[in-house]
Amino acid sequence: MNVNGRIADYPIDPVFLERWSPRAFTAEPTAEEMLLTMLEAARRAASSFNAQPGALSTLCAIRRTGTHYWAF
Repeated sequence: MNVNGRIADYPIDPVFLERWSPRAFTAEPTAEEMLLTMLEAARRAASSFNAQPGALSTLCAIRRTGTHYWAF
């Protein structure tokens, strides 16, 4: 079965081959201006009952071990 260039090894419902996920990543780095804009928006975002439950973390490095990626 071939749908949108995706090939299934065994018969499956086409809905699985047509599936699209917005969680796709590219190897392109995020521009610093875009990153700072997103962080500023997150900093000023409203919270429920002003509870401020969110936290922002800084990604310092990515390390690959075998098939796993680790963020520090």
